Amino acid sequence: MYLFYTFIYILELQSAFDKDVHSGCITRDEWFPNATDEGILAYKLLIQTGDIDNPYDKDLVSLHAFVLQMVP
Repeated sequence: MYLFYTFIYILELQSAFDKDVHSGCITRDEWFPNATDEGILAYKLLIQTGDIDNPYDKDLVSLHAFVLQMVP
């Protein structure tokens, strides 16, 4: 069950991020005060590289998504 609830949470983060990007609250370089907390969290998670020398890459915002396709 834990994985199911984690998956649902990630879907909600992706949805909030997509809505914020579509409405202009989050851009490649920044977010604005009207962005949702979930959208900002998704942004911060998406730009992480895992590289200790270069931990963030804002180019990843447009290239990555948590969930690319819903699996039935």
